[in-house]
Amino acid sequence: MNNNISFYKEINPSLHICDSNFLNQEIYDFDNSILDFITSQSIKEGYFQLDPIDWKLPISDMANAIIRLKEQKILTAYAFVYDEYWLMFYKLHKILLRLLGNYKRIPGFWAWHIDPSKEESGWGTPHRDKGCVSLFEDGTPKTYSIWLPLTDTTPLNGCLYIVPADRDPYYNKPNEGILDFKYSDIRALPAVAGSILGWTDATLHWGSHSSKLATSPRISIAMEFQKSDVKPFSYGLTDYNYFYNFDERLKVIWQQISKYRYWLN
Repeated sequence: MNNNISFYKEINPSLHICDSNFLNQEIYDFDNSILDFITSQSIKEGYFQLDPIDWKLPISDMANAIIRLKEQKILTAYAFVYDEYWLMFYKLHKILLRLLGNYKRIPGFWAWHIDPSKEESGWGTPHRDKGCVSLFEDGTPKTYSIWLPLTDTTPLNGCLYIVPADRDPYYNKPNEGILDFKYSDIRALPAVAGSILGWTDATLHWGSHSSKLATSPRISIAMEFQKSDVKPFSYGLTDYNYFYNFDERLKVIWQQISKYRYWLN
């Protein structure tokens, strides 16, 4: 893959790459009532969903940038050469601080472009990202995943589905590999662009198959985080406000491609 910074700037000239002035942005100031809801919802159902916030970031341009990468036959994970994608998660610091206490960013992230004209799907096999090892006995999380749609996501273009924790008989259980739940308990999570979704890494979830009836692709990004005071779930943990230099970004992107190669086949 091309390792020239000017190559990526030429593809998406409206976005930034390792621009220290641009990276100097504020985290979003969530109300305590919202933080309380997120905490209780994560314990009860294993996930939360919030309406869009004022990101002060060009969400539409970010979605189009991923489209251009795909048109160039570049894996969509390379969206993370640009500052904007890191900043979205940085701005959620207060949410992650409430969920995890002091925490670190796991080098685990991805960007999706689900094309309904080809009836593509997300990672469609029902799965738990890390399983019960990522939870304490009382159900509070050691790790957490954040998923951010950059376009509207619907049942037609491949929105997410989950089994809420309180409807999942094997959630946070040693035999969690058993996938046995009532179909009526499956919950679709359509979301408009700029929404915020998150789940514990023991929550059973998947991306659905898209339909040619959809009018736009499902474009989204996700990243993982963990408590600072538990055993690392991955090498290379970083602080939430460390944005990597360009060469480091290329390296960690390639690590993701190797890590998730199973899902790309």
